[in-house]
Amino acid sequence: MRGKNVKRAGVLGAAVAAVLAGSGAAWAQVDNVVTVVNNANALAGGTTLATFGYDPVNDRMFIASNFNANQSIRLITNVGGAQTVQTQITEGAWLLFEKGGNAANGGGGPIPGGFLLNPQPIAALGIGAYSTALFTDAATVVTTPTQAPNLTQRVYRYNLAQDANGDASDEMTSIMTLSQYQTYAGQPSTNTTTNISRQFAWSGNGQSIYFCDSSASSGFGGIWTVPAAGGAATRLLNAGSDNPNTEPAVTTSAGVDTIYFRGGGSITNNSGGIDKITYDGVTASARTVAVPAAAIADFLELDAGTVTVASMGADADGNVYFNNTDSTSNRRGIYKYDAQGRLSKVLSYAERQAVFGGTPNSNTLRIQPRTLSYTNGTATFNVTQLLYAESSPTNLVAGAYAFAVGDFDRNGVVDQTDIGLFKSKLTVKAGPALATADLRYDLNANGICSFKDVKTLQQFYAFYDGDANIDKTVDTVDFNILAANFSGTAKIWTQGDFNGDETVDTIDFNLLASNFSLVAPGDSIGALVPEPCTVLAAVAFGAGLNLRRRRP
Repeated sequence: MRGKNVKRAGVLGAAVAAVLAGSGAAWAQVDNVVTVVNNANALAGGTTLATFGYDPVNDRMFIASNFNANQSIRLITNVGGAQTVQTQITEGAWLLFEKGGNAANGGGGPIPGGFLLNPQPIAALGIGAYSTALFTDAATVVTTPTQAPNLTQRVYRYNLAQDANGDASDEMTSIMTLSQYQTYAGQPSTNTTTNISRQFAWSGNGQSIYFCDSSASSGFGGIWTVPAAGGAATRLLNAGSDNPNTEPAVTTSAGVDTIYFRGGGSITNNSGGIDKITYDGVTASARTVAVPAAAIADFLELDAGTVTVASMGADADGNVYFNNTDSTSNRRGIYKYDAQGRLSKVLSYAERQAVFGGTPNSNTLRIQPRTLSYTNGTATFNVTQLLYAESSPTNLVAGAYAFAVGDFDRNGVVDQTDIGLFKSKLTVKAGPALATADLRYDLNANGICSFKDVKTLQQFYAFYDGDANIDKTVDTVDFNILAANFSGTAKIWTQGDFNGDETVDTIDFNLLASNFSLVAPGDSIGALVPEPCTVLAAVAFGAGLNLRRRRP
């Protein structure tokens, strides 16, 4: 039986090698991020991309630009096909609404931070899903010529219609002015220091939104909720100097929303991590740690720098996506924290460079997950794509695919073909760095496929420590690999280094021995339950190895 198992493993290896040799060109590209709406369609000349909202029912997108002449709201129809572009709200019409209907007033320049369509019907308004949108806006204060907080908009609703008379007051409805915000925050009319320039998140029931005000000491900072139909805003968290400057994500269970945002320093001692609060519509919980900074740093193998979470999003399955915009850490990218508490890379900075060229902005903001049907050859399957803003200088809407971890050949299945591809790129922690076309094998965005990537893959494609050839069975094939490399240095998992110190020794042997004969569930290849003498022989060999290592 043992001979047959070894022979079967050899045949499998030859088959995988043949697949690799014949299909290198098929996967020799960065394919996990694409342009969804290009710069020309997204923006009029002289403007930059501010924010956008996607309607999955009608496959259309509304894009709001920032600053300067030609600032507008554009409608992109047939996003997934031959796109058409239509200006919905011009700069003048938008500004007239912001100025309270009087063009002679000063200020009021729109600075839109969030713009999302309603994902569910809003009963109080009698409207269906994706029929309206809310804006959060850090617009400059209107002056008449004195400051007029009562005319300055902070949250408003847009009915998605095209303006016909040069005044967007027909299409936009105020939900919260700066004056109302001052009242809710208990601030005087002279205090106008607010900062809600980040994307908000919808509540689980789709009737209200959550937004972050990052003002540290102005009295407005914290996490707020406001009804989409209008009504008083409620502050759920006031964290002082730790008020989160984050586009939050929300997951929902049994009517309770969990709101995720950037980790704090003085309150949760979790700077570089992710914090959360819960809200049931009445009571907000205290701020607690959702993902420890140490766990993220370990996953990213950070030697220096930190993590700055600026944008987040969540899907219907409870998976949370977050970015890191901190350039000092050399780990800028978008990551996934799934409902099982596992971390994985979605998109690295190097992959963005490969697709968009030049030096992309560190920001990957306005994250909005959607589900797409993806086809690669004959395989068609659903995959989550994260729409996000490729900010200046690129100024387009991009889509990052959150492929299943380990699906390196992009066919919707993680199997031994994927494992063979992965093993062919595995190296020591110091590198060499992966070629651009091979960045998919880097699962934590450090540009190298090494031990941490093995341990990440192990969480999604189950295999035991000691499984050197990653065929889901710990057997004599793995034992022989370890024996052939015993006492060697600069070794990798597939050579018997199972604890990541790049030396094959008794620690690795003990890991193998403790799992010997175990078969991981699913996609087992040539599973072997060894006879007792096989295990005894392995243990005896290990004892011999121990003895040799003790000799002076």
